[in-house]
Amino acid sequence: MTGTHVSPSTPTPPSAVGTAAAPPAGPPVDTEPEFRGFAAAGSRVAIGRQVASGIFIVALFALPNLASAHTTSTFVWAYYGMLTMTSLFGFGLERASAIVMTGHGPADRGRPLAPLVLLRILLTPLSALGLVAMFVFVRVDVSVGVGAATVLWIFAVGLESLAFGARRFLGDSSTEPRAMFGARIAQTVALIALAEAGASVGVLVLAMALAELGAAAWAWRDLGRGLLPTHAVHGFRALPWAELGLSGAIEFVALGYLRADILIVGRILGPVRGAAYGLVYRVLDGLTGLQGGLSLWLFAHGVRRREAGGDEPDVILERSLRLLPAVAALLALVPLALAGVLGDLVSSLHGVIDTLRLLMVVFPLYVVSAATLHVEAGRGRHGRALSAGCIALAANVGACVWLIPAYGVIGAAWALIVSEVVQLIAIVATIDRADRAWVSVAALRATACGGALLAVALLANDGYAVMAGVLAAVVAVALVVDGRAGWRAGATVAVAA
Repeated sequence: MTGTHVSPSTPTPPSAVGTAAAPPAGPPVDTEPEFRGFAAAGSRVAIGRQVASGIFIVALFALPNLASAHTTSTFVWAYYGMLTMTSLFGFGLERASAIVMTGHGPADRGRPLAPLVLLRILLTPLSALGLVAMFVFVRVDVSVGVGAATVLWIFAVGLESLAFGARRFLGDSSTEPRAMFGARIAQTVALIALAEAGASVGVLVLAMALAELGAAAWAWRDLGRGLLPTHAVHGFRALPWAELGLSGAIEFVALGYLRADILIVGRILGPVRGAAYGLVYRVLDGLTGLQGGLSLWLFAHGVRRREAGGDEPDVILERSLRLLPAVAALLALVPLALAGVLGDLVSSLHGVIDTLRLLMVVFPLYVVSAATLHVEAGRGRHGRALSAGCIALAANVGACVWLIPAYGVIGAAWALIVSEVVQLIAIVATIDRADRAWVSVAALRATACGGALLAVALLANDGYAVMAGVLAAVVAVALVVDGRAGWRAGATVAVAA
C-alpha cells in the first residue's frame, strides 16, 4: 500500500491518506509498521467491545439460576429483540456516519451527523413495530412496559453506534471500547443485583437501556459541535441516500441471516426452547461481535481507501485474512472445549450443549466473509456484499425450515454451517479476479479450521470426551503455529513502483 500510515489514535484528514509518492522500484516495501498500527487499533476496538460483553454473557447464563423461567425467557427475548431491531432497522447509519465525516474538521464534526441523528429518531417507531411483530412471530407474551423499555434500549444503541462510526473514521480507537466496557459492566452488575432482588422484567430491561444511554452520552461528548436542529433539517436532503439504501439493505439481509435460525426455532419449537437456543447462540454472538469491531474498522479503512482513490493491492485486508481463520478457530475452541462445563452449571441448557459445540464451527468461516464484505462495502462495492448476503440468507432459511422440524435446535446449527459455506463460495465467485486467488486461499484455510473444530465437536457430542480433548489440544497447537506463520508470511509485501 503506497499511502501514508493512518494513526489509529490520531485523526488524519482523508485527503492526506494515500497521497504519498509511490516508492521507487527496488526492494519490497516493508508494510509491517502499517499493519501493526492497523491491527493494534482494530484489536483495541474488537477486544474492548467484547471483554465486558463476555462478562455480561456470564451474567446472562446465570440468570436462570437467579430468576424464574418466565422472567429469564422474557428477558432473553427482549435482549434479542434489541439486537435484532438495532441491526434490522439500522439502515446502514453506523457505516454512513463514517462516510459523511469526509471533509469536516474539528469545528463542525457534529454537522454531518445531525441529519443521521434525526433519521435515527424517525426510525424509532418502525423499530417498535418490528419488535412487536417479532414477539408475535415467536409467540412470546411481553408487557407494554417491557416493550417500551426495549424500544428505549434500541434507540440508545442506535445513537451510540453513530458516534462509534464517526470515531472510527477519525482514527479514534479508544472511545468505543471504553464506552462499551462501561456499559456492559454496569449492565452486568444491574442484571445480577436486580434479578437477585426479584425485580420484574420491565425493571431489568429499563436498567439495561439506561446504562446504554449513559455510554452513548459519553461517546458523543466532543462530537456535538454543529449538532443543531437546523443542520439536521437542512442536511437531510443532502444525505447520500443511494448509499444509505444499499448499506441498509446489506445490514437488513445480514441481520436476517444471523437471526433467522433463532426466530424459526422460536416459531417451530416454542419461545422457551427458542430462548434456550438464544442463550447458547449468544456465545457465537459474542465471537461475531469481536469480529464485528474489527470488520467495522476495516469498513472505515475501505472508506479511506476510496477517498484516496488508490487501486493498489489492499495490504491491510490481505494480511488480515492471513491471520483471521487461525485466530478465530482458536477463540472458538475455548467455548467448544468448555461447553460441557457450562451444561453442568446451568441445568436448563443441558439439552442444547451439543448445539453450542456445532455453532462454534461457524466462526472461522464467518470472519473471512465479514472482513471481505466490509472492505468491499467501504470501497463502494455494495452490490457484491448485498448479493452474497441474499444468497446466505436464502440458504439459511431454506436449511432451517428443512432441518429444524426434523432435528430440533441442533438442526439450526447445521443450517448455519451450510449457509456460511454457501456464502464463502458466493464471495469467492464474485470478488475481483485480481483478489480472487488470495481470498480463495483464505476461504480454504477457514474451511480447514472449521473442519478441525467440527471433528472436535462431533467427538464430544458422541461422548468421546478424552479423544475430543486430545484432538482439541492438537488443533490448538496447529492453529498457533499457523497463526505465527501467517503473521511472518505477510511481514513484507512487494508493491509495484
